Amino acid sequence: FTLFSEKFKSIVNTHLRLFPSIKVDVEAELARYKDYAEKVRPYV
Repeated sequence: FTLFSEKFKSIVNTHLRLFPSIKVDVEAELARYKDYAEKVRPYV
């Protein structure tokens, strides 16, 4: 999940530079994706 987090933060930072009006709570989004990962892990 560490690699995903780094890539996600990089993508968000790029999009924030291109579209400054976008508001993203990176830590909240990462927490949500981590929860998704734990839920689907048994099926993958």
